Amino acid sequence: MKIAIDIDNTLVDYRKSIENSLKTRKYSLNLEDNILNLNVNYIKFKIKNELGDNNWQFIQGDIYSDISNKIIFYKNCIEVIKQLISKDHEIYLVSHKTKFGIKDSKETNILEIAQSRIFKLIDKNHLHKGIKSIIFCDTFDEKIDFLKVINPKIIIDDLEKIHNRYFASGKEFSYTKHILFSGNNKNINNCDQYKKKGNLVEVENWKTISNLLR
Repeated sequence: MKIAIDIDNTLVDYRKSIENSLKTRKYSLNLEDNILNLNVNYIKFKIKNELGDNNWQFIQGDIYSDISNKIIFYKNCIEVIKQLISKDHEIYLVSHKTKFGIKDSKETNILEIAQSRIFKLIDKNHLHKGIKSIIFCDTFDEKIDFLKVINPKIIIDDLEKIHNRYFASGKEFSYTKHILFSGNNKNINNCDQYKKKGNLVEVENWKTISNLLR
């Protein structure tokens, strides 16, 4: 079975890097909980709503060009990928990533950083056997087109618009199972909790994904 998995904010957890950027830039954000207990789309909404889209772009530039140890991966994602590989599923990593960053990182090759990060992850965890392809797409349209080419049975992505656009792109693609990832650490041990959202199943952690795909 073919499974397409997004990289940014689905495998890669940028929340600590966002927190570091907020502190470095002395931006004040009104959050009701620890930033690591909130999903990144909500954090993004709060930043854009309270600080403006321009300041979000500065933060975005910071996190995508970050080569420090602030960048981590969501808990249990590697274990789940290993489980899927052991069952002979074909894994495709598909990410939207431009070559250069924005604002203060506009001269930084963020694509090279992203590629280096994911290849190191694969090498370290011996995932070569089941990772069939790693694709970085310059635009969202290109990402949708690539997903249509491989026609996966399951798509795991944090962006609702990717799921919706793929689902609407043709009847032959309407049988794909869509998992909307909104990871946080708040309910990390609750692996039975998920939400139905139209044609999507929204999950908060990778243990839940493991249960859903079992």
